[in-house]
Amino acid sequence: MTLGLFGGTFDPIHNGHLKVANIVMSVFNLDQIMFVPAGMPYLKNDIDVSPSQHRYKMVELAIHSNKKFKVSDMEINRSGPSYTIDTVQNIERQGVKPVVIFGLDVINKMDRWHNSTKVLKECEIIVVSRPNESALILNDVIKTDENWLNIKHVEIDTPNISSTDIRNRIKQGKSIDCLVPQSIKSYIIKNQLYK
Repeated sequence: MTLGLFGGTFDPIHNGHLKVANIVMSVFNLDQIMFVPAGMPYLKNDIDVSPSQHRYKMVELAIHSNKKFKVSDMEINRSGPSYTIDTVQNIERQGVKPVVIFGLDVINKMDRWHNSTKVLKECEIIVVSRPNESALILNDVIKTDENWLNIKHVEIDTPNISSTDIRNRIKQGKSIDCLVPQSIKSYIIKNQLYK
């Protein structure tokens, strides 16, 4: 089985995340994609992050109709910061070698990651960028640094949506229609998130 590992804060998950997952699954012929909400995202300690049970539930609601998508609580249940390499190794102990899915913005910050060299050496990585984002830096690095040889790149014309923008829109009383699935909008309203 070819498993795509799609981690993130997902605060909240939105239509852009779902489009990326669907296209990556199709382009790279993955059997399944596992969404892994971060437990304690150590690179976002300067930002208020919603409680993990809400972020997990929103992912669960967003993907429930796609049998090839699943959500894991392994990082939420792990004590301490959420490290990608620990998640990868945990999955590998179950007999599956996952392909890790990152956005170009994440790759550009990998120098701040815990054990980033190990992630780059041991993991097959799919980097997703928008057509208007410059992947030239990524391509130059791949050509010159052997640690980056396991990277595949795909451009996806995703909607210009960010979780930060969605949270800000809710605080300002603006609509989030078309940015998130209806089930996520309902969940946010019911639980009074991002007010």
